[in-house]
Amino acid sequence: MRLHGGIHSGYTQKVRIALAEKGLAEHVPFVLVTPDERRGPAHRARHPLGLVPVLELDDGSFLPE
Repeated sequence: MRLHGGIHSGYTQKVRIALAEKGLAEHVPFVLVTPDERRGPAHRARHPLGLVPVLELDDGSFLPE
């Protein structure tokens, strides 16, 4: 699993806090997505609207927001 998000996103921070409270923060790497990257095709493949956070699961599927 990997968490894709922005450092200034309140929604991303909520997910990171929840992971830390569950003791999973060190097991779920954080992938920084810059505002420019959010508009690009690679991130749009993860979330069609270009929003963060997006959780990438081990099977390659994505859970947006």
